[in-house]
Amino acid sequence: MRLPVGIGDFHRMIMYGDIPYIRITRSIPREMRDKLPQEYLSIMETTRLLKAEHLHKAVLQLSLLYRHKFGVHFPALNLPPILYHYIRRLALPVDIYSAVKRLQVLLGFSFEFPKGLTSRSRPHDLPEIQLITLIVISTKLLFPFDDLKRYPASAKEPTTQVIDWKHWAQAQRQFDSRETARGRIGKGNEILVNERDVFNMTPSQLDEYMNWYENNWLDNSKVSNPLSDLFPVGPTGAESQEVAGPPDEDDEEAIGSMLRTVTQQLKPRKVITEDNSNIPRPGSSYVRYKMESDLPENARPFYETAAKVVGVSLSTLVRAVSQAEYKIMRWLEDQRRTELYGDASGMEFAKFDSSDDMGEQDMTDSDDSF
Repeated sequence: MRLPVGIGDFHRMIMYGDIPYIRITRSIPREMRDKLPQEYLSIMETTRLLKAEHLHKAVLQLSLLYRHKFGVHFPALNLPPILYHYIRRLALPVDIYSAVKRLQVLLGFSFEFPKGLTSRSRPHDLPEIQLITLIVISTKLLFPFDDLKRYPASAKEPTTQVIDWKHWAQAQRQFDSRETARGRIGKGNEILVNERDVFNMTPSQLDEYMNWYENNWLDNSKVSNPLSDLFPVGPTGAESQEVAGPPDEDDEEAIGSMLRTVTQQLKPRKVITEDNSNIPRPGSSYVRYKMESDLPENARPFYETAAKVVGVSLSTLVRAVSQAEYKIMRWLEDQRRTELYGDASGMEFAKFDSSDDMGEQDMTDSDDSF
C-alpha cells in the first residue's frame, strides 16, 4: 500500500532522528565498525545538515538510475490519500480536492518522475511540486488572498465561504509551536542549537539538549569504566518526569484541531444569481506572483507553509506556481483565438516550455534550489 508519505515527511524524520542519518556510524555494530577502514567511516559520517530540497534531487536521480540501468519504473503518486493529507495539513476546505483534479487534466500533470532530464532541471520535474502547485493555484482561485469581494452565482459553489487568512496564519503558528511549548527546545531543533543559543537556554532546555546529545553522540557500545556509575549522565526519577512533561498532542489530533479552528472562522459570501457582467465573479482579478518579493502579507504565510510541507524553498514554490499559471494563461489565449479565428494551433499547451517566460530561471541558478 502506497501510504501518503512525502519527501518532506522523510526529511522531518531525519531531523527528528527517527531515520538513521545523523551520526549514522553509531548504528553499525561495534564489531563491524572496528574493522572498517577509516576512509569508509568518513564517507558515512554526516558532515552537514540535509536540506529537504536536496533530498528531492537525490530521489529524482535515484529514480532515473533505476529506470535507465534496471528498467524499474517508479509509480505515480497515490493521489487520493496524499492530496487529502496535504489539504488537511494546510487546513483548507475539501473543495480544493475537486479543483486540483480538474487542473491536473488541464495542465497535463502526471505526478510521475520524468523519464529523463534536459540540460535544465525545472520544479515541475518533481511529482510533489506538481501537486502542491495545483493546490496553491486552486486556493488562489477559490479563496483568494485579497479583500476584493467576488460573488458566486450559485449557493452550490465552494466560493460561498471565505477564509480569514489572518486567523489561518495564527492557527498555523499555533500548530508549529507545539514542539516548543512550555519552554522546550523542540524535537528536531536540537541539531540547530549553536554556541550563542546556549547562553540563553533555561535549565530544562539544557537538560533536554544534553539528553539529546547523550543519545546521539555518545558511544554506549564501548566497555564501561568501573567508575562510570559514580557519574550518571542521564536524568533519573523526578528529574526525568520534569524534563518530559505532560504528553504532547498527536499530530493527527493537532491537525484536526487546527482544521476545526479554521473551519469555524469561515465567513459566508453573498450569492448573486443575476446575470451581470459587471459583478465580480470567483476567479476574476487573479493575481500572479512571479517573485518571492511579490507575495502580499496574506499570501506569504500560506506559500511558506505549503513550501515547508512539501519540502522545498519558498522561491522554488513561487517559481513553480508562476510557471503553471503562465501555461494556463497561454491556454486561455489559445481558447480565445480559437473562438475568434477557428485556429486550433498551439492547443497542446501542456508541452509548452515555460522557461520562455520572462524572468524564468533554471533551478540550479539559486542557492536554495537543486
